Amino acid sequence: MLKLLAAFATAGGAALGFGALLVGMILPAAYGKDVILISPHAPDVVRFNKESWTEGENVIDVYGIQTGERTRILFADPHRMIIPDQDPSLVLYAVDKQHGENPLQVRSVAFLSRWAALGGLATSIVGLALSYAAKRRAAPLPPEGPVGM
Repeated sequence: MLKLLAAFATAGGAALGFGALLVGMILPAAYGKDVILISPHAPDVVRFNKESWTEGENVIDVYGIQTGERTRILFADPHRMIIPDQDPSLVLYAVDKQHGENPLQVRSVAFLSRWAALGGLATSIVGLALSYAAKRRAAPLPPEGPVGM
């Protein structure tokens, strides 16, 4: 039973560790989008800001209040993305943090995948230690000879 538990812990821990690292690398590459998070203005305010905007002013202020620097998010909702006519190189992402809207950020996934990988590594090490203990327990004891000869 101990051998089976050791094998399961070693293999499962290794699979968890490698799987977590792969997820941490593949998800951002496949589903990540670089955006600037904003708290959006009302549509009539945006219309007014577009009409009064002049070259050299901050484009982000036309559409909302910037809540952070450029960040990479996963599974971006295309309906929330705003690509300004004034600067098409920017991608703004509308979120209402007062109502609990927080997109999944790549740095959160990277943090969780690292900890999951460390947990998998620790589980594998425990499995190897159990395997070693099971082998030592199953090994026959050396024969004892007469003492003092």
